[in-house]
Amino acid sequence: MTIVNDIKQDTAKTGHEVISTGFSHLDALIGGWHKGELVLIGGRPAMGKTTFITSSLINLSIVNNIPTAMFSLEMNSQQVTERIRRGLCDGMGESVCEAEVMLSLSPIILNDECSDSNSIERVRRLSRSFKETYGIRFVYIDYLQLLHSEGRGFVSQEKEVGYIVNELRAMATELDITVICCYQTKRSTEEGVCPNIEHFRYIPLARVDTVIAIHRPEYY
Repeated sequence: MTIVNDIKQDTAKTGHEVISTGFSHLDALIGGWHKGELVLIGGRPAMGKTTFITSSLINLSIVNNIPTAMFSLEMNSQQVTERIRRGLCDGMGESVCEAEVMLSLSPIILNDECSDSNSIERVRRLSRSFKETYGIRFVYIDYLQLLHSEGRGFVSQEKEVGYIVNELRAMATELDITVICCYQTKRSTEEGVCPNIEHFRYIPLARVDTVIAIHRPEYY
């Protein structure tokens, strides 16, 4: 995993609540998760993006009891639950029964109702509702390119991606939460070049607080 850009270049983040990512080396680089910010987790397929956010979700909701919502646009809630269960058993050494209990008591909201429409507007509406009802402090989205806008026509993919990023950033600010969204980087990262900021195609980086590129060193 490589941190390729921290837009604000301010690890202190004075005046903002900071919560550990669950990874000490990542905390040392970006100072933890910060409320009101948008984070992109980028990489090619099978590089570990979903595994990373699942581990982070376990740290937040199960270990630290922080209300968190996850919008899985690629897998249904049963598949995500199984990933979390495996993470508890394999990563934390819990038994299957213990994992089931921990999951049932955790403030995790798994939502795959967006799978049919995958609209950013629906994600915002549901996130607002979850904030009011459950007090969520984090939203995970897997992944950005599966989102689109309701009733809007865009002349290019760049315009649509830019609009979605702006909506995600606005949601983080409006709800005062951390939004963590996966992003599939462009295919040139498969040509032996480790992911870098140039691979985050169409992303208006001025609207993103932190960009993280995940890769497998042995792959490159």
